[in-house]
Parts: sequence; structure tokens; C-alpha cells
Amino acid sequence: MSQLQYLTAVQYPLWDDFVERSPQGAIYAKSWYLQALNCPFQLLAVMDGERIIAGIALTKNGRGEYANPYLGKYLGVYYAEFDGNFYTQETKRRKATELLLSELVKLPTFNYFFHPNFETYLPFHKNDFDNRLRYSYWINLKAQSLSKIEEQFHSKLRSELKFAQKQNYQLVTDIDIASFYKICKQTFLQKSARFPFTAAFFESYCQQLIDLEILKIRGIKNEAGQLMAAIGLLRTPKVTTLILSGFDKKYIGRGANELLIYEGIQLAKKQSDWFDFEGSMIPEIESFYRKFGGAFRPYMTVYKVNTRQFLVNQLRKLIRK
Repeated sequence: MSQLQYLTAVQYPLWDDFVERSPQGAIYAKSWYLQALNCPFQLLAVMDGERIIAGIALTKNGRGEYANPYLGKYLGVYYAEFDGNFYTQETKRRKATELLLSELVKLPTFNYFFHPNFETYLPFHKNDFDNRLRYSYWINLKAQSLSKIEEQFHSKLRSELKFAQKQNYQLVTDIDIASFYKICKQTFLQKSARFPFTAAFFESYCQQLIDLEILKIRGIKNEAGQLMAAIGLLRTPKVTTLILSGFDKKYIGRGANELLIYEGIQLAKKQSDWFDFEGSMIPEIESFYRKFGGAFRPYMTVYKVNTRQFLVNQLRKLIRK
């Protein structure tokens, strides 16, 4: 009989192996990645004997709410692979989900981005949770040659790349963390927005993932050697994700950002099956990513907000206006 259990640190390797094998599995729920984020978290699992068959990483954001922390994207419920036909598999997923929900309904808040491969939403609906649809663009790297990927690029993007390739731009692989932090922060300041990371957190996060050979930082400089833009890529065998990016509008040259991201796609193709732009619902950013020809990958935000939190969120919206 399946049982619900909060995992201890001793069981983290078992959890990480479960995440790696799950169809919904993503780096964001690995215990060592959550530790790199330095956010409070608990791992709630449905156990079948010594085997994890379903689970969720219950993280908290900077406001202490049960929600995705910054740089922690696809969380939500993960499942093991189940035997049988679709009906049997889905029945097992729903039973496991109902066990998780017996604990999740007790939480004061719940607001998570679920993985695009998550489909077992009905148990959440029955328990008065709601959802909002979001999407990212993913490029299938494994099933296509680089030339086929390029064919999907918008004509304006191809023109920008051709222009940039004729310039004396320098693609660089030795961007230090301090420079990466500075240009990412500059991007926010250019928009009169607050950068959400301290220098200490940013350095610790990047260094831990660089040491694990997960994070790759790439940049592009102009002819004078000034850093125009930089990107951070989370690379795993399944997916390479564009997790961080920044540019300096004082120095950015035509086509430089496009060329840098194209470099990131080429780098990803050497290791991963997919390239994930990580999505944005900001029209200008969404339009820019769409030019690279990726396919829609819808995913859900599943949430349940109490009355107090609803009023707090409404107040925040009024303050922003």
C-alpha cells in the first residue's frame, strides 16, 4: 500500500534518481539544485515500499509562500513511469496525486509552475485548485540537423545573424561571474526594475553549478572588447535552458544578442535533446524568442490562494500601477 512521506536528507539521492527518471523530471527539483538556490524546501513523496512513485518539491519563495523561487522553474508533481495501458497508468497517477493532495490542501498557499509533461490536473480541479496557462518555446535538437533548425528561423533573424557574423564581434567563453552579475543587473536597471539577486547569492549559485559542470556562461564583446551581452545556460542531457541573460544597451551592437543565443543553441545541441527558452509572457521578449522557430510548449501554473493572499496580491498590483 502506498504511503505519503516527507523525505529526509539521507533520502535525497533516492529523490534525485526519481526526478531523473520521471517524464516530468527537471533539474529544478533536484535536491542539489534546490540547495544551490538556498531556498526553504521539503520533498513530499508517495512511496511504494522503497520506491518513489510520485512527489513534489515544496519550495518557498522570498515572501515565504509555497511557490517557485527565482531560477526554479518547472516544479509541481512528478511521477514515476507506470506499467499498463493509458487508462491503468492514469489511474495510478490519480491515486498518487490524491495522496499528495491530502497534504497539499493543508498548505496556506500553493502556486507552482508545473512541467509541460504534467497532464493529471483533474484531482487538483476537484479540490478547488485553479490554473493559468503559460508557454515557452522549445527547439528539438535531437531530431533535427543544425541546418534544419536554421531553416525555422524567421527571415529577419537570419538577416541579423548574417550581419553580426560579418562584424568583429568576439564570442567569449571566459566570462567571470562578477561580469555576468553586472550585465544581468544592468538589464533590470535599464528597465527601471529591481534586480532580484544579491551579489553574494548570485556568485554562490553560479559557482556551485559551474563546479558541477551544469552552468555555462557565454558572452559577446564588440571590437573594442566591451561586453555587450551574456547568457547563462543550464545544460542537462534532456534539456538546455536559457536560465539567465543580460545586455548593456550602451554597447549592444546589431545582431549581437541574436548571435549569442544562436551560439547557445549550437552549444546545447552537443549535449541535450531540447533547447528551452524558459518562456516569457512579456510580448516583446516572447516575440524575440519566437523568431528562433521553436515549438509551443504549454505548461500550467497550478494555484490555490486564500482570501488573505488574494488581497495582498491585489494590493501589490495597485502599488505597481
